[in-house]
Amino acid sequence: MREVKFDTLVSTVRDLCMDANYYIPDDVRQKIIEFRDKENQRSPETYLTSS
Repeated sequence: MREVKFDTLVSTVRDLCMDANYYIPDDVRQKIIEFRDKENQRSPETYLTSS
């Protein structure tokens, strides 16, 4: 089994996670916008205070 330095692993995983969240494909971005617009506009506070 190959040994990998811990710092290298942490740095690589961090970079991959950041890239996955910053560089979203256009089709995914459009779906996020589409479903955001369809979402119920009630604020979270109204769910917490309603009985």
